[in-house]
Amino acid sequence: MPTTLPPPVRRALSRLEKRLLWVLGTYGAGQVAAAAVGLLAALYVLDRLFVPPAPVRAVLSVAALGVLAILAYRCLWRALRRRPRQRDLAALWERSHPELQDRLATTVELSDAPAGTSPDLLALVAAEASQLAARLEPARAVPSGRARRSALGGAAAVGALAALAFLVPTEAGIFLQRLLGREVPWPQDTHLVLLTPHADGGEAPPMRQAGTESYELQAARGSVLTVRVRAEGEVPERVLALGIGPPRPMRPLGDGEFVLRLAPLQEAVRIHFRGGDDDDGLPRLLLEPGIAPAVVDWSVQVEPPAYTGFLAETSSMNEFRVPHGTRLSARFTTRPPAATVTARALNGAAQELAPGPDGFYALERTAEGSAEVLVAVAGRDGFEDTRAAVLRWHAQPDRPPRLEFQMPAENWTTVEGGGVPVLLYCSDEFGLAEALLAAGPWSPPAPLALQAGQRELRHFIVLEAPAGGAAAAEPTATARFRLEAWARDNAEPDSHETKAQSAWIEVVAPETYEQRLAERMVAVRERVERIRDAVLLFEVPAASGSESPLPRSRRLRRDLESLHGELERVLTERLYTRLDRASEPALERLQSLFQAGPAAPGAVTAALAGGLPPLERSGLLLDLSRAAGVAREGPAAALLQAVTEQKDPAPAARELHAELDAMLDILLAWEDFQSAVNLLRNLLERQSSLYLRTQEASTR
Repeated sequence: MPTTLPPPVRRALSRLEKRLLWVLGTYGAGQVAAAAVGLLAALYVLDRLFVPPAPVRAVLSVAALGVLAILAYRCLWRALRRRPRQRDLAALWERSHPELQDRLATTVELSDAPAGTSPDLLALVAAEASQLAARLEPARAVPSGRARRSALGGAAAVGALAALAFLVPTEAGIFLQRLLGREVPWPQDTHLVLLTPHADGGEAPPMRQAGTESYELQAARGSVLTVRVRAEGEVPERVLALGIGPPRPMRPLGDGEFVLRLAPLQEAVRIHFRGGDDDDGLPRLLLEPGIAPAVVDWSVQVEPPAYTGFLAETSSMNEFRVPHGTRLSARFTTRPPAATVTARALNGAAQELAPGPDGFYALERTAEGSAEVLVAVAGRDGFEDTRAAVLRWHAQPDRPPRLEFQMPAENWTTVEGGGVPVLLYCSDEFGLAEALLAAGPWSPPAPLALQAGQRELRHFIVLEAPAGGAAAAEPTATARFRLEAWARDNAEPDSHETKAQSAWIEVVAPETYEQRLAERMVAVRERVERIRDAVLLFEVPAASGSESPLPRSRRLRRDLESLHGELERVLTERLYTRLDRASEPALERLQSLFQAGPAAPGAVTAALAGGLPPLERSGLLLDLSRAAGVAREGPAAALLQAVTEQKDPAPAARELHAELDAMLDILLAWEDFQSAVNLLRNLLERQSSLYLRTQEASTR
């Protein structure tokens, strides 16, 4: 203040200045406090409703601080930084106190008056102003009502905020930590917790915490990881894994645990999870592929057992299907050099491998059953690939030799002196050591000729029906037996043995055989008649009923095929009885056919076609078999084709009907021949009876 002003005036101006600054400061502080509380409330609402990530929260906080700083600058700094002038203060006093009548303002203005101003006038005005200044009231010049209201509003806002923080300290603490940039989740019904992931083939490396509910894990490139999350509180129906393309639902395991199997790890992946009301993007997991020493120059020597006859071979594969007892020798090295190399079996057994002088590792196993060995490689920096390589094998146990009687395939009936065609088939995938055949009911087992390492044997013989015994003493008696065979392989350490029995072979008297053959031919005639009745349905479509023609035509052809096979079997059995004269040429042809293996359908009929002398009853059977083959391959096949192509089946049905009638004519000739034979047999029996009676009468 200028020293020319009287002390009472200076004190009055000083009191007013202090009053003015206090009112402006109080008003500004109230405004800033209310704005700060409002901005905090806005930040809380935004954070609670939308749960923004930390970067967004930081931007919002900076924006709120900016708004608050601008308001503080305007309401406090700018208002308090500028001090009012003496003339302005005097004007405030004059405006609020009219009784001054400009004396105070004049005193202030004249205090800086130039030289030449009347001293008496100045003294008079100053004396009057000094007398009035002692009675001036600053509250009247600068009222504080608005400032008090602003301060009370700010204090009320701060008090309300403090009360809320006291009532809900958890919410307040979480908001404060999140306001400071920490990743603290809001309380919710569902809280997702990240568990340690699993790795296929071994344990996953431990996770490293990079922040609040933020983790990092480094695994070998190509590792197959299964991430796990546990839902605490209210378990949601599903949990989604985000950050790996489209949201992927995780599979629930029960007890609030959810899992997701990831693709082989090839690049860094950031995953976060969402489930229920836990949608804050936490927890987070960063998966990074690490680089461990790689297995290179992998080769496996496969040495099968000696009995298999297989040579050892070298392969670069990792999985093998080998005979039981095969020795697998893997050889490999690592790049860069590894600190440790461990072979781990599925049962947990571990074997640490040491490099050889050439830097290569050796892993040897014998294939017994099916198993695998994992090769874990750890680098010198401590990083480990638990599945750097795998040696997997499937050991196939040696199967017993296959042994079967391909002929006779069904029960065989012959007569004394007849033949029985026997076709024995034996095989083993790794070679036969021995094969034995008991060629008769009373014959001891006899070895069959085998070459070293022979894997397949087909042995054909024609056994003569045994004579003597009960069959010779009583013509109507029967001899019934089965052939037996044994085979043994070269398996080590214990070989396998197989035993087989043929179908039943029955030796009967010729009369019994003829009687049984007659019964079988009656059954054949009945089958032919049934087939002919089925063919009539195709000739008269109206009588076919509701059944579809396609399955009927297929069944018809199957019936003819079965009938043809039955007739060929009866023909073969009849020829080997040698009851018909001139059957030897036919048997020579059949023997050539059977030595190559079981006869295919129609092969017997084709082998006996042309160039043979009359075969008596066997000739009728051959005619029947030939007619059945022609009907099956000709009109029956044409009928099936017509039905399949939805054409008229009547022409083919009529042709098939004619073929079946021809078969019935052959069967009628058979029955006539049989009747003649029966009549002749009865005449011979009567003549024999008369002769015996005559002899008895002559001896009396």
